[in-house]
Amino acid sequence: MVTFVPTCEIVAKKMLVLCLGFIDFNQKCLDQTDNKIEKITMEKSSKLSDKFVFYWTFNCIASSLMPMIASLLGGNKNLPMVVWYPYDPNKTPYFHLTYIWEIFCISNLGLIYAVLDLVFPCIAIVLGQQFKILASNFKNNVYRALVDSEVSEKIVQTFSKNLHNDSFNEEIFEIMNSAKFKKNNARYLRKNVKHHQQLLQYCADVSDILSIFLMGKVSAAIFNTLFMAFSLITTGNRAMIFGLGSYMVSTSIELLIYTYSGQVLTQNADIVGTLYESPWYMCDVHFQRTFHIVQMRASKIVNVKAGNYFTMSASSYITFMKSLGIVYSALEGVN
Repeated sequence: MVTFVPTCEIVAKKMLVLCLGFIDFNQKCLDQTDNKIEKITMEKSSKLSDKFVFYWTFNCIASSLMPMIASLLGGNKNLPMVVWYPYDPNKTPYFHLTYIWEIFCISNLGLIYAVLDLVFPCIAIVLGQQFKILASNFKNNVYRALVDSEVSEKIVQTFSKNLHNDSFNEEIFEIMNSAKFKKNNARYLRKNVKHHQQLLQYCADVSDILSIFLMGKVSAAIFNTLFMAFSLITTGNRAMIFGLGSYMVSTSIELLIYTYSGQVLTQNADIVGTLYESPWYMCDVHFQRTFHIVQMRASKIVNVKAGNYFTMSASSYITFMKSLGIVYSALEGVN
């Protein structure tokens, strides 16, 4: 208990630092691409996170109330929680007021649990969309430099569509050899590199700050799922089976959400393939060398770990579920 309290305090402080850092990052991040060729906005990730928040919050509150609903369906009219009160809660009208109060408390507990669950997935969604915006800006770096060099957007659009054809606009090649284009090209590349460095740094901060938190959440989800599965084997009460079954499904989904959020972040951060779509090879040698360095840097895999043991990925979820299946089979055999 002595070591548990300081650990919780450290986690709470780190979470606060992360939230404050996320607010600062959100002010600096791009709302949409600025390459003037391809438009990708943060609106999609915003809608996705809003839907996710609504459905998961509803799921957590409903799961919290599920045992009470199962108890009512089974004909049990006792209070959902056995708690001491300075009065007799079984007498009218105290019973109905106490029942409503306990429903409120259980719903509030589900809401708090949902908020904690949403921290990492929502951050992963926002960061993933930022990497998509960055990848588009890198891919269209040369085209943006052409637009800044007073080439019309329509001509640049046509050039990008006919990039792999045999015919090229000679006027564009003359502009690409000009000092103005080279300056604009290098300037926009520096801006994108800075954005990439900020994203990588924030991903590293997220992995460091949420490491202990994710370890606790993943471990709790695994052991809760295992405990619910074992309880389903031993219990014969239909109401208990209904409640435990809903809890087990919720904990399994929770584990999937955490691991798959890390998978989404890792996939979106892999922008090397998109970089090769850029016509960087048509530029001057100095820009080609710089862009090649960016490609090597972008090949670094971005991932988030739970306690520096488990990588948040789809493969980790499959491994967890296989392990739970083996343990469940062993417990069922013993029982």
